[in-house]
Amino acid sequence: GASNEPRPARREPQPADIVRIDVMGHTQFYPVSTGDRKNGYPDMTVAQLSDALDARYAAKKLPAERHVQQLMAKVATAEDASLAAATLARFHHHRAAAFASMNLPRSRHGLTPQSLMMFIGACHRGGNVEAAMSAAENHNALGLPMTRPALVKLTQLCEDAGQVLRVYELWQKEGWDVDGAIAEAVVIAAARVGEPDAAERWLDEFK
Repeated sequence: GASNEPRPARREPQPADIVRIDVMGHTQFYPVSTGDRKNGYPDMTVAQLSDALDARYAAKKLPAERHVQQLMAKVATAEDASLAAATLARFHHHRAAAFASMNLPRSRHGLTPQSLMMFIGACHRGGNVEAAMSAAENHNALGLPMTRPALVKLTQLCEDAGQVLRVYELWQKEGWDVDGAIAEAVVIAAARVGEPDAAERWLDEFK
């Protein structure tokens, strides 16, 4: 006859933890799932998590954006920031290839603006301004959408007038009108890096 034994209860999927992180005075959030915890991702260093993601590619298991964000949240040194940049590039490359083979729309395999902001914050923490500059200048190759707030934030990292100019040129390259936000950010950055002449020149230009 039919067994009257109770069926094993289905295990409910456990919700992801939402982790808060301060990115240069701005709160951002990223998820850590039960699976991520089981894999030990939260306790890994940047290098270990980078290796773990490489192992996922090798096993044909695509990581998600949250895995890249978890890695960026761990960045503490200039070397970590360079490693995070390489991780972003590989993530984009593998996902783009996989999505192309499945004929999925291109927009689906990129990262979100939040990841760019997190990366800029990671470079700030790690003291690797050049990595942030380079990621912004090559954002398409990394699958990172460029946003106005990200470039305004990037001016806060600039260490010399040359970098300030690069951010301003990026803004223009995106085809955005020069508004009060970027004008003010550029002038403040120029003054902060000890280039009062450049600050004054820009101030006149923006009037």
